[in-house]
Amino acid sequence: FSNAVFTHEEQAALLRSKELLNDCIQKVRNISHNLHSSILKELGLNEGIKHFAEKITKSSNIQLQLQLDDAIALERGDREITVYRLVQELLNNILKHTQATQLKIATTNQPQHFQFTIEHNGNGITQSEFEQLRYGEKGMGLKNIQNKIILLKGDIAFSKTKQQAAIVISIPK
Repeated sequence: FSNAVFTHEEQAALLRSKELLNDCIQKVRNISHNLHSSILKELGLNEGIKHFAEKITKSSNIQLQLQLDDAIALERGDREITVYRLVQELLNNILKHTQATQLKIATTNQPQHFQFTIEHNGNGITQSEFEQLRYGEKGMGLKNIQNKIILLKGDIAFSKTKQQAAIVISIPK
């Protein structure tokens, strides 16, 4: 469009369309934020993860196993929402890309950090593959994952064997 010539009316309509689109994007973000916030406020992080995992695996052939430590207690607010969205992104990637039929999610309260472990029997990735993919053109989800880890000042580790893939996330207390 940068080289195109528009009439005054077309320019006004284009500007108005852009404003409406930006308003819609902001409203969707607000709705999404409010939904996630209310789930977490009502249920807590573990229950939020459980609710989401059960919801997305219900319509698939994936067997779900949960081992959630009741001692996981991040302060409510943005940090908890970021962890929740991180887990959502990882689970969506597993469903979309791995052909997994078994999924295990565990949370553990360690002395210095909270640990989140996601294991599955699908086609996972190694840490070096994660590092390569997140810098590629198509790795937008992986870029989002890395940005969330940085925001949380945490660590993420990907590993895989022939039988199992694992993702371990450590979030400092």
